[in-house]
Amino acid sequence: MTLSGEAGDNSPRKKKPIGALFKAHFHRIILDEAHIIKNKSTKASLACAALASTYRWCLTGTPIQNSVNELYSLIRFLRIRPYCDWDEFRNKISNPMKKQGQYGTAMQRVQALLKAVCLRRTKTSTVDGKPILNLPDRNVEIVHAPFSHDESAFYHALENRIRERFNAYVKAGTVMKNYSNDFDKVTEENAPQGQKAHVEVLLDNLLADIIRRLVEREDDIRECPICMDIGEESVILSACGHIYCRACITDFLTRQEEEDRKCPECRRPANLQNCIPVTDFNARYNKPPEADPKGKGRADEDVVEDILNAPLDIAVPGELDDWISSSKIDKMFDVVRDVTGRREKIIIFSQFTSLLKLIEKPLNQEGIKYLMYDGSMSALERNEAVQRMTHDPSYGVMLISLKCGSLGLNLTVANHVVIMDPWWNPALENQAIDRVHRIGQRKDVFVHRLCIPDSVEDRILELQAKKKSLADGALGEGDVPKLAKLGMQELMFLFRSG
Repeated sequence: MTLSGEAGDNSPRKKKPIGALFKAHFHRIILDEAHIIKNKSTKASLACAALASTYRWCLTGTPIQNSVNELYSLIRFLRIRPYCDWDEFRNKISNPMKKQGQYGTAMQRVQALLKAVCLRRTKTSTVDGKPILNLPDRNVEIVHAPFSHDESAFYHALENRIRERFNAYVKAGTVMKNYSNDFDKVTEENAPQGQKAHVEVLLDNLLADIIRRLVEREDDIRECPICMDIGEESVILSACGHIYCRACITDFLTRQEEEDRKCPECRRPANLQNCIPVTDFNARYNKPPEADPKGKGRADEDVVEDILNAPLDIAVPGELDDWISSSKIDKMFDVVRDVTGRREKIIIFSQFTSLLKLIEKPLNQEGIKYLMYDGSMSALERNEAVQRMTHDPSYGVMLISLKCGSLGLNLTVANHVVIMDPWWNPALENQAIDRVHRIGQRKDVFVHRLCIPDSVEDRILELQAKKKSLADGALGEGDVPKLAKLGMQELMFLFRSG
């Protein structure tokens, strides 16, 4: 039984949720990892807010990740008046935050609100002059891995191609509709023909009600209710139509026996073999409409296809029989050799499982024993990998997909962390680092964040800094530049020239 399942239909037709939990009056309700309900429109968020209790608590390390609007769901659950009313929150906080002249006043309201209702504790907090937690130091360094000449030529040719496509979407007003599409398309193009045929069968048999619901969701179709983020590859469970990152839903379902696997939202049976990539669904059912006078609508398909299929201005090798490294992987190996040479252990995180697969090749060539931890493994296999990393001194390296391994793991046996690629949401990276820098760690922790200068990664790091400043500012801990979410302005910033 799940709370959202007990809530039943959350459509406007239903005034009150159904289910036994909503008929009880609890003395105290505590939401752990409360940021999971940050989307005010999800069934889980609405269901939590509908519960009756005398006292309410929210526990979270990230009350704000991308937008101050995420705070509203927590305030609504806590029933803090007057801001638990959306109209009041929107008029006094949300809308003013978007206006240059009113931003400071709105932020002061947020700071005053949180100061009144929030007990803030960090790893460096003290009580009576003494630290509440004694942990070794955490040292973070940015490790620059400049492109070689050939890598730079290839990167800039590819960047120009993507910028042209992005500009075509901007002109047609369909940027958010095509958000992260390119990552998904690369995955689909590499899928076996049998898998593509299976997806076509699943699309043919989708219930009309599911198709209608997915089409009506439009841009919201991209947000995963497990990680509340935009994923590398979003998929639809064909039995119910709920959407998740492939890594998130794979990780969730493989923790259970096959006969017990159910959708986290509606508890209908879920089969990992019956997942439909969102881009396949959009290609058939959710094509954007023709452009209207306000700039909304569909990009000129011929133009976009020409850009997509145009040859790069540089020769690209075909299938490679021999391993070819890169500047970033070479830099990573410098760190790995140094750490393993001192008989210390290291965790390597990447948001791209395809990159982790590439890293396996040189590890094997150099005879370095390593372990993998990603969403394609069963719960038993993942647990066995953690146990080996913890107890077997011959294993000094673990490769972990960022979303699969950023929560719920204790890896204090290692004291080095490599972040292979920056993610625009810094909270996810911090959660990953905290798998190592946590209670039980006895050594100083060293975090190596690999970054390629003069590339999009520089701009992602800038976005991270802005988002961190937003959260710190709301908690009264720093200066706050204006940033709401990774929307049109931030996307244009990432794809700017120069």
